[in-house]
Amino acid sequence: MRIKDILKGYFDEPDEGADDDQIKHIFVKVPESLLQSDCLALESYWKPSSYKDYMMRIDPEDPNIPQQRHVHIARKKHTSSKSKQVSWNADGSRHDRGSFDEKSVTNTVRDIARKALKLDATITLESFSADDHPCVFEESVVSIVDESALVKVSIV
Repeated sequence: MRIKDILKGYFDEPDEGADDDQIKHIFVKVPESLLQSDCLALESYWKPSSYKDYMMRIDPEDPNIPQQRHVHIARKKHTSSKSKQVSWNADGSRHDRGSFDEKSVTNTVRDIARKALKLDATITLESFSADDHPCVFEESVVSIVDESALVKVSIV
């Protein structure tokens, strides 16, 4: 959640003739190490992943759009090139469907996404859409028993 959502109403323009008691700025001092950790999500902040030459950017959810928390992943040289990135939402669905670089999807990239979004193995990361393939499999985890997942697969 964003600070502006928590303090909703305090950032509004003051009414005509009202006291000027609206909050204009909030400064929060945090240790530099916190900026490098996965527990703080900053928009448009590319940082190195745990894999050499791979960068990631975690963006927070925004219920007003609506937008889920999601991660963008790219090679270091491609952070400015949207067509060379992949991104997934917190539920495993593709985030940027129009600019998802299918050729960049590897086990390494999937591992970066899972760690960044703190997803477990029961969440399937979507890698293609119905437009890309004539036969699409929909799968969902039905139950988990003794560290095994019962998965329902439907052919659409």
